[in-house]
Amino acid sequence: MDDKAFKELLAKADAGVAQLCVAYAETVRESAQDLIELVDAAIADTEDRAARLNGIADMAFELRGEGGSFGFDIVSLVADSLYRLADKAAPGDLTLRVVQMHAQALNVFLAGGKRTVDEPVAKEIIDGLTAARKKALTTA
Repeated sequence: MDDKAFKELLAKADAGVAQLCVAYAETVRESAQDLIELVDAAIADTEDRAARLNGIADMAFELRGEGGSFGFDIVSLVADSLYRLADKAAPGDLTLRVVQMHAQALNVFLAGGKRTVDEPVAKEIIDGLTAARKKALTTA
C-alpha cells in the first residue's frame, strides 16, 4: 500500500471513530435522561425505590465500562461514583438527590464536550460528586 492510500485509509478510520464517539455521546445523554426518570419514579413511589436503585446501579456499571472504551474517561469516573453509590446506599431522599447530581454532571460534561478531567472545574465537579456520594453512604 502506498503512502497516499494509507493516509486515505487512516482518514476513513478517523472519521469512523469520530462518528462512533458522537453516537456514544448521544447514548450517554439518553442514559442520563433515563437516570433522571428512574430517580423521579423512585421519588414518587417510595415502595419501589430499592428496585429502581438496582436499575440505576446496572446502568452505571455499563456506563463505567463503556466510557473509557470510547475515550470518555470522565463518563467512566462519574459512572463509577454513581455505581458505588447505587450499589451500596440506602434508597433514601439524599441518595436519590445524589443520583440526580450524577446524571446532571453527565449532561454538563457532554454538553461541554468534555471527555477527560483536564480542567480544574471538571475536577471540582468530580470531587463534589465524590463527597456527595460519601455523605449519602454514611447517612442512614
